Amino acid sequence: MAKAAVIVPLAIVGTLALGVGALYLSVLDKTPCPYSPNEMSNDQLIKRQLVRSLAKAKDEKKIEYKFDQDCLNQVLSNASKDIKKGLGENAGLIGSIYTEIRDGNNYKFFIEAKLPILESRIILDTTLSSDDNNYYFNLNEVKAGSLPVGWAVNTFNVMDKLPLKDALKQTGLTMSVDHDNHRLIYKKADMEADLLKMMTSDADEMLKGAIETIPLTFSFKNGITATGDLSKLVDNSAYADSSLDGEHYANYDAALSVIQKGVDGTVSLLRDGGNEQAAEEWAQEYFEHGLQNLLLKGQEANEVMKSRLLEVDVSEYAADHYDKKVSYFTERELNSILATTGIVGKSYIFNYEDEIAYVVVDRFYSDIYVDDGTGDAYLNFTIGVNINGLETRATIQTVCIPVDNSFQTSFKIQEVYFGELVAPESFSTMCKNLFSDALDSMKDRSWIEHEKGSDTMTLNFDKLLAEDSALEEYNEAFSMLGGIRRFVIDGSSLTDNGELALWYQK
Repeated sequence: MAKAAVIVPLAIVGTLALGVGALYLSVLDKTPCPYSPNEMSNDQLIKRQLVRSLAKAKDEKKIEYKFDQDCLNQVLSNASKDIKKGLGENAGLIGSIYTEIRDGNNYKFFIEAKLPILESRIILDTTLSSDDNNYYFNLNEVKAGSLPVGWAVNTFNVMDKLPLKDALKQTGLTMSVDHDNHRLIYKKADMEADLLKMMTSDADEMLKGAIETIPLTFSFKNGITATGDLSKLVDNSAYADSSLDGEHYANYDAALSVIQKGVDGTVSLLRDGGNEQAAEEWAQEYFEHGLQNLLLKGQEANEVMKSRLLEVDVSEYAADHYDKKVSYFTERELNSILATTGIVGKSYIFNYEDEIAYVVVDRFYSDIYVDDGTGDAYLNFTIGVNINGLETRATIQTVCIPVDNSFQTSFKIQEVYFGELVAPESFSTMCKNLFSDALDSMKDRSWIEHEKGSDTMTLNFDKLLAEDSALEEYNEAFSMLGGIRRFVIDGSSLTDNGELALWYQK
């Protein structure tokens, strides 16, 4: 910032002070700055506000990001340090730069002038107003101490010379100066974009997805606030069984205990002088170990299908008018397979000093059912995401696409939801990638055919029959007896323990 940007307004004060004694006394102003800034950067400030924005997530189901008087003063304090650096040997001419907000819309901006001949303050008194598109800081009055110096607004272009606009711009508040009308202009669209950028700048993909999914309400009173209703991310009863009393949330109280102990342990590490990276790594390991140990892990799908096929003597398939289920595995058994994938326990901890907020994946399960109204069959996957104590769910909805005369079927992703809301593209892609990574981590995924980036997967048990020597006779019987293979989805409602079943008919 050029030295003139501050020297010119201070010259106004000095000129007045060199006048008659009455002017000197009017300009003299030793009122102490009431604001004590913290030693924190603008980036740290933005991160702190993000941490604090989730304080009401659990109890009130909302996110509330505030950039209030305290934040504005921290930004102005940081800006004053940069200004002083630019002034070099004249750095002592500038004291504190700060603001006071009164009655919600009266913003007084103060710049302390510490000249050799006196101490004073340049005071810009502005009123916040708005129309459909913009907010305006309308300049009411400019003073040097208690002396009005409105004549200097045009003579010295005070609105541009004072560092207010640039100070706010340093933290991402993109305002402009309207010289003709003596005001600062903040476009509402810019304000919303600026706040959204602040809220997501230090967020992981899950939290960023939550912020981008929910509608935000913006206000400008006593500072800037963005508020979002997180309750819409909690449940989607149309596509996922998320009952805390149901089987999907068995051991949920134990999971919450693990999460709380992980949070408390992280806070202790930070308070005891541990660095942020070490605390985050400890938390990640603790959450993964503790939550994974609560999950019931079962046999692989091929093992279950094979054992049930072998329970029936192969000769039975030669009978006339045969139409029976020859093997199956249940939603409960599929969920025990999903428990082995390692998604549960993934976490993100972010903090300012020992204040922390967190996002933890604490569930990964499926729902297998047939829609009574349409007859469509679904295999939906839900990721439980604990956001600072509030349980939310992301659901990947897949619809069955039958394959004729086959023990395989395809599923196509129809939609990705975060709670009851359709997820934005970036969050949807993240969920799909997380799902793909989960499949890749399975011990045996030979029965699932899926490529990352594709919206289709195939469950294939023809491959099991063709490649497992113990099932050779069964494969020959199904192929040679002239019957029809079918892959059947069985589940009358979301709350049922649905099945993926193999049927043979002749």
